[in-house]
Amino acid sequence: MAFWGAPIAHEDHAQRSVMAPLDMHKAIADLKIELINQGLPSTDMGVGINSGMMNVGNMGSIYRLNYTVIGDAVNLSSRFERLTRVYQVPTIVGEETMQGAKDIVFRELDTVVVKGRSHNAKIYQPICRLDELT
Repeated sequence: MAFWGAPIAHEDHAQRSVMAPLDMHKAIADLKIELINQGLPSTDMGVGINSGMMNVGNMGSIYRLNYTVIGDAVNLSSRFERLTRVYQVPTIVGEETMQGAKDIVFRELDTVVVKGRSHNAKIYQPICRLDELT
């Protein structure tokens, strides 16, 4: 798990959160070729991204602390990650993140109701940076 905007706020946190997996998937494509050439099993990765209100800080006990995020927005990103397998796409992004990520082209995938929530969520797939669009 990774998160943007804490402890230092960034106006472009949505943009950063979508650009990271776009770059990661390019690197994984190269790794897959290398693994296959060596006769090793291939690998893949699904990413779920969501923006919203959440609790951020050190959580745990005196025995184990972790600087992390919790909340409904975090849980929803986890549900999106699981949906990458269903929709067979590398990354799924929630609507608020999509609206905050400028200069990235998205494809609307669906409107879903995920486990633990009663209302719909629109999901999107980031395709590429606008300047890479052909």
